[in-house]
Amino acid sequence: MSQKTSGSPVEPPAAAGAAGHSRVHGFSPLPTGTRIGELVIQSVLGAGEFGITYVTEHEKRSKRYALKEYFPRVLAVPEGRATRPRKETSAAYAWGLDRFLSEARGLQEVKHSAIVAVLGVTQQGGTGCVGMAYENGVDFSIWLHERKRIAPQEELDALLAPLLEGMAAARASKVFHFDITPDCLIVRETGGPVLVDFGVFRVGLRRRMPPGDLRQLVYTAPELIAPTGGPIGPWTDVYSLAGLLYLAVTGRPPLSAAERAAGATLEPAASAAKGRYRSEFLQGIDAGLKLAPAQRPRTVDDWSEALLRPAGSRFSLTRLIGGKPGKRSAEKASAVPSPAKFGDAREEPVSLGGLPVEADRVRALSAASAPPARSFGSMAAGLTLGAIGLGGGSFLGAVVGFGAAKYLRPECVGGDCAAQLIAPFAVIGAAIGVWEAIRFAGRRDRLRRTQSEVDL
Repeated sequence: MSQKTSGSPVEPPAAAGAAGHSRVHGFSPLPTGTRIGELVIQSVLGAGEFGITYVTEHEKRSKRYALKEYFPRVLAVPEGRATRPRKETSAAYAWGLDRFLSEARGLQEVKHSAIVAVLGVTQQGGTGCVGMAYENGVDFSIWLHERKRIAPQEELDALLAPLLEGMAAARASKVFHFDITPDCLIVRETGGPVLVDFGVFRVGLRRRMPPGDLRQLVYTAPELIAPTGGPIGPWTDVYSLAGLLYLAVTGRPPLSAAERAAGATLEPAASAAKGRYRSEFLQGIDAGLKLAPAQRPRTVDDWSEALLRPAGSRFSLTRLIGGKPGKRSAEKASAVPSPAKFGDAREEPVSLGGLPVEADRVRALSAASAPPARSFGSMAAGLTLGAIGLGGGSFLGAVVGFGAAKYLRPECVGGDCAAQLIAPFAVIGAAIGVWEAIRFAGRRDRLRRTQSEVDL
């Protein structure tokens, strides 16, 4: 078993024969032999509610690749070898397709061995296709089953170091996963991890569809399923990965956010697996599973300090990724594999034909969700807030100064000595007003960036 989309695996042999379309979990996969650019479909690898993943072979390189087709089952129907959205869900289908393509193109810019290599993105037949590296290995749940459901500390450390580095590299390219489950983490035959099946578009489509049983979303962060949403960022992926680690150290998945919000209590990993793992490691898992986003580690680098640093070591993922070579010698005490063992992933691109999705198209697709860097409108708003702060602060300062003059120097109210007291208070009030206006504008911009980093 190798790579797959979210959902159940499909055995290759009779999944999609040359006789035509076969039914796979309610889907109509493309038949064997279908060409998508340079790739020829060999079999169906997996099928989920939002897409189908195929095993393909490059017609010239004699090399296997994975191909993912955008096919949200409840929003679309097959039409020959093309896909057509249902009339009543066409808007949601179009939104999901745009996000599917733009996310894949953004992921194509991330070059790290722990992040699936996207090698081509295309739009054709009314849908989108993404060509990826084919990963030989097993998913995280099977990897745990091979270890009798409880993974040793040293093996988890060896997986987490490159995985967290890869997630930090993806975050630097403004790429999030937001749908990490055991199916999405592949452990290669060589032992290294690779995160596949990035799913921001799936989260957005779920919000545009009738709600299902939220208790089944075991690894999904609460801010992604709450009716009003919530602040979304690196801490959202921290929650999901903490859920996988909880499974690894306890042998059972955590309670879902919906169950916990309804009053169920999750036993902390620090007590459920006490004595088998580093106490800091277990406490880090519990910190990552906090329901409130503000209580979780804000970035994977922050989180790594608890997860991967044995007592007394000086490990830091920031130094591991971006530190100067001279500083890495200080990290020898860490039990983390050398960076040379993971690092960048390099793969040749593949041509998928159709309408290639280039960087310019991605920028156009995500223009609505990305905050402007520094527009005239935002500058005007800042100047307006500053002017309001200046005027309001001056007025309030003058009032305070007048009151102080009347109380301290009642004999000269209206004279020069009163003005000498009023003027400093007015200046101080103006400065405070401008400062508060700047702080308000900054908080508003940060909130806007947080809420629109990913258009859900």
